[in-house]
Amino acid sequence: MPRHMKKAYLLLIPAFLLLFYACNRNGNATPANFNQSILVGSWTLQKEHYVRNINGAVQVDTTETASAYATAKAQFNADGSFASSAYTGQNTLNLASTNIIAADTTKGQYAFSGSTFTISPSLAGFIMFAPIGITGTPPVITPVSNTEQITTLTSSNFTLHADVVVSYATASAVKTYEYVTDYYYSR
Repeated sequence: MPRHMKKAYLLLIPAFLLLFYACNRNGNATPANFNQSILVGSWTLQKEHYVRNINGAVQVDTTETASAYATAKAQFNADGSFASSAYTGQNTLNLASTNIIAADTTKGQYAFSGSTFTISPSLAGFIMFAPIGITGTPPVITPVSNTEQITTLTSSNFTLHADVVVSYATASAVKTYEYVTDYYYSR
């Protein structure tokens, strides 16, 4: 092999290493620091992708979009507090009427530390989930893990990826439920 080709290969090795270290394990670039001030303000949920796994098997995989029947909003404040609400209805949504079939509101705190984002409790979304197929005595619910990560944050778009794992124990079985949700917001 000619000497100049050996040098070219040696230069490619650091370039590939830099590429691998610049990207996280799932292939998406992870910003070193999100600007918290961009998040402050009102956001409207446009789309929610939701997957529910039970004992590792996908049970539900669905996407809900904003419509006249479904609306959700989040308000992030500069002091680290937030409020979110979501409503779904049978007919065109009129929040003053009785056609609301599901509603969720949350209030809590959020924080940034470098690229780490924490929020408690989770944001309200279109899909309000509950265990399916459990009858009789209510299960003992034990949190296993809860991670939430901002994957996009610009002045006009905000995407949050949430992964919540809990175990449901009944007299007859213990099941592990995993709820994976991607929330797509815009201003």
